[in-house]
Amino acid sequence: MVKSHGDFVTIIELPEGEHQYKYYVDGEWKNDPSNKIVEDESGEKKT
Repeated sequence: MVKSHGDFVTIIELPEGEHQYKYYVDGEWKNDPSNKIVEDESGEKKT
């Protein structure tokens, strides 16, 4: 990650398809409230 205009950013190339993600904010994992939450194969909930 690099700092840009006060924020940290990075670019990650992902293969085409569907991906799940979470945000790590202030030491805590958070789901994106603007997207639906799905359960992955291990039972963890992600957006």
